[in-house]
Amino acid sequence: MKFQFLFFLISGIVFGQIQTDRSVAETAELIQLETISNQDITGHIYKGDGLGGNRIELNPNGSLIETTSDCMSMAETDNGFWSIRNQNLLILNFKKNEFTFNIFQYGDFNFYVTIDENSAFLNDFAENQKLLKNFKPVSVNGKIFSKEDAIARQLQKKYFGIGVL
Repeated sequence: MKFQFLFFLISGIVFGQIQTDRSVAETAELIQLETISNQDITGHIYKGDGLGGNRIELNPNGSLIETTSDCMSMAETDNGFWSIRNQNLLILNFKKNEFTFNIFQYGDFNFYVTIDENSAFLNDFAENQKLLKNFKPVSVNGKIFSKEDAIARQLQKKYFGIGVL
């Protein structure tokens, strides 16, 4: 049984990579959303590496709950309310702080970037595009991970995102 699992793991790594002929025109573009609605916001956003990070649950009633986790625990760290301002800014009001976010869309992924981090986010996006320009899609357990997936996962380590993990 152990050898069978090892065989499948190795064959998935060796034979799981796929080649595609996607042109540059077919890759996703980064777009800053000009209008957002409550339906766009409801759910959770996450920043971290998958083993630990911050998660903010944005409830339909306008409340929010922030939790912080690591590989061993999860704890609620703050709560408050969220709202939309000027049809394109997400405002998170915590007990002691208020944060204003722009929302950027990249393919199937949305990133929530504080106003003061916009330049850094755009620089990080451009840098990740350069670093991953030769990334070839891979198939793992029947799911294909594209260059856009790889870029989004790197960005979500520093910026809140949805649709990534």
